[in-house]
Amino acid sequence: MKHYKNLMSALGDAMPMCLAWRLAGTEDNYFNARDLFAFALSDDHEEGSLQEGQFYLVSAEGAIGISSGYEYFVNWLFIPLEGDAYEKEVQRLKNELALDAVPQPTPQASPQTMAQAMPQQAMQQSVPPQVMQQPIPQQANPQMIQQPQNMMPQGKPRFCRSCGTQLKPNAKFCPGCGTPIA
Repeated sequence: MKHYKNLMSALGDAMPMCLAWRLAGTEDNYFNARDLFAFALSDDHEEGSLQEGQFYLVSAEGAIGISSGYEYFVNWLFIPLEGDAYEKEVQRLKNELALDAVPQPTPQASPQTMAQAMPQQAMQQSVPPQVMQQPIPQQANPQMIQQPQNMMPQGKPRFCRSCGTQLKPNAKFCPGCGTPIA
């Protein structure tokens, strides 16, 4: 099996075989290729996400895991979905990509311009009728547009419940054993 230094490289080789996974140890925590790409991108920005001697592996079916030096001892992180769950996740991916293909208004656009740029059908599906009838404010408050950051509170260090390794503030998986962090 090929060894990967980061999750992004492993994902690149897993995607031709699979486009949807579930988080190992869960039954309903699903990821499509886009979700996993975003996660891998954030994981690559965290320095030292893997400890020395660890590497990612990809199975022949597209499962992604971490190994601590031996290919036969792998902590699988993402397991390929099958059946209806796979089809639903792939359809969700296609829908997200189709929405991305719709031209988006520039950030400087006024609320009226944004309403005109959005396709009428998409607007009807995403906005309740009572909201559609409300007047649009002349200027949007930039503070209202910002998305909240999903940050862990600063303070006490966190440790993995499986192996005791100290965790970084935004870690999704333990760098010592690969256990998903809740």
